[in-house]
Amino acid sequence: MQFQIVNWQLHYMVRIYTLLGCLFISVSLYSQEEGITISGRIVDSETLEPLPFTHVFIDQTTIVTVSDENGEYKLEHVQNGEYKLVFSFVGYEVYFKTIAVTGSDVRVSARLVPSKNTLESVEVKGSKDKVWEKQLKQFHKIFFGEGDIAKECKILNPWVLEFDYNGWSKVFKAYASDKLLIENNALGYTIECTLQGFSYDKKGYKILGIYKFEEINTLDAKVAAKWMRNRRRSYQGSLRYLFKSIIDNHETENGYEIYSDSRPSLVGYATNLFSTELNKNLFRLNLKDKIIPT
Repeated sequence: MQFQIVNWQLHYMVRIYTLLGCLFISVSLYSQEEGITISGRIVDSETLEPLPFTHVFIDQTTIVTVSDENGEYKLEHVQNGEYKLVFSFVGYEVYFKTIAVTGSDVRVSARLVPSKNTLESVEVKGSKDKVWEKQLKQFHKIFFGEGDIAKECKILNPWVLEFDYNGWSKVFKAYASDKLLIENNALGYTIECTLQGFSYDKKGYKILGIYKFEEINTLDAKVAAKWMRNRRRSYQGSLRYLFKSIIDNHETENGYEIYSDSRPSLVGYATNLFSTELNKNLFRLNLKDKIIPT
């Protein structure tokens, strides 16, 4: 399998279904090893009273804990790196903070702000909203992508979604009044997604969110084996795996070919055909002298 990374801007726009599998194999393995402890205390920003049972987790991983009756929490076996630490409690705004773990235990406390969003009324419609259903299908296709893994992803509470389409600018947007509850039966995860932004137009799409993962328990050995195969396949199709391959100087062994794109931006001076532009405006790139330890 070979990949031609020609347009870096395009490949930074990764669908969420890649995200659903790209980090977990490495994180799950690392979390079993000895590591660093992240701890702290969570309180109400107004009363300074402790908030027990607050969910604390590292974004896009299965590393999660709950605060005790004093608002204290502890995340153990964390490896060195930069992480987004997320604090989530019912009735409060989600709070997150980017932290760097560099060899010693870290203490991060949080003051959560009460949420101003209240459920005032619920409207029950006797007939289905055909426009909304069509927009939901479009959202599902963009959010999860297409393919075998995407087909096994399901939003359990789609009614929290609202959509907006501007016919003049042709921009499709989505908003969520609550966390999206997602079931991924291809990888064996349930996911809570706090959707922070979603937009799509002819140029591409933008998805922003915070994700808490939990592994689905199964006693079926065949199902467990399928999940592990799909997790590895998803990870090996991710940008994380590409960048790790480049850093380890294993991009060729791992099936990648990297090219430099020097095509002029003016229309008419180049084509979008890889075979035509090869060795004219597209050149095989040797990255060994471009990766510098920091």
